[in-house]
Formats: sequence, C-alpha cells, structure tokens
Amino acid sequence: MSVIETGFELGWQDLSLHNTMTTIVSETLGESALLELWRTTFARSMEQRFLSAFIELLAPLAGGSLVPIARRAPRVYEYLARSCGQMTWNDLPDGGVLHLARFPEGYSFRPWLMCNLGSLQAAARTLGGDYGNVELHEVDERARNASFLVHEPAR
Repeated sequence: MSVIETGFELGWQDLSLHNTMTTIVSETLGESALLELWRTTFARSMEQRFLSAFIELLAPLAGGSLVPIARRAPRVYEYLARSCGQMTWNDLPDGGVLHLARFPEGYSFRPWLMCNLGSLQAAARTLGGDYGNVELHEVDERARNASFLVHEPAR
C-alpha cells in the first residue's frame, strides 16, 4: 500500500507493478474499493505540483466539463500508457465515448478498467462535474476492449 500512497508523488509505476498492486486490491477488497482508491489517488495526484498547474490551465478551457479534455485523451493515453492498448474518441450529442482496444494479454483487464474509470471520474469532478459524468459502458473481456461514456455535466 505504501507504493500506491506515494506512487504519484514520484511518477507512474511500471505496468507489471501497477497491475500486481491493483489486482491484489481488487481481489482482496473488491472492484468498488479499487475504484474508490483510484478516484482518491488520482484526485490527490492532481493536487501535486506536477499536475496542479496543468489542471489550473485546463479548467477554464474545459468550462466545467471533461468532454473537451476527453477528446484529447487518446493522445495522452498513448503517451502515459505505452503498450497498454489503443484509445480512441467518438463524439455523441451529449458528450462522447472513449474506446479502449487491444489491452495486452498477460495483465488483469478489469483492474485496469477500474483505474481508468476512477481517473476519468476524478478528473470530471475536479473540472466541475461529478463521478456520474463518466461510466463504464461496454466491456469485451475476451477481445480486451472496453468503452467509457463521458457525459456533459447537467447545467
């Protein structure tokens, strides 16, 4: 747990270590506990000096919505989650959908999805929305693909 608590203060963890830690949390405490842990961890990471200035610049541009940021998520994902599949974005009338495809074999898929969901939900709340503005939509565990609906916040 100490690695989880301090990980974002130092940087991102190797995928193998990340997957081992999150799988243990998920198997021991359940997916909902992992989701809450990841929401909290990601929210705390956005308060760190490394990301807080970035968030302060993005928040006014986002206008209280995660959607403008989520449109760019595929490029961010490619940079931050190297070798962890491919992410794409499609606009919808009330937001959009992030598609994650080809998550690599040999790693636990569900914990990875809970961490991505928790990160997106924490970002939505930080930008003025709520956790409900992002939801896990479709999951194909055999193909290791999933999608996340990102809704505009209620105004």
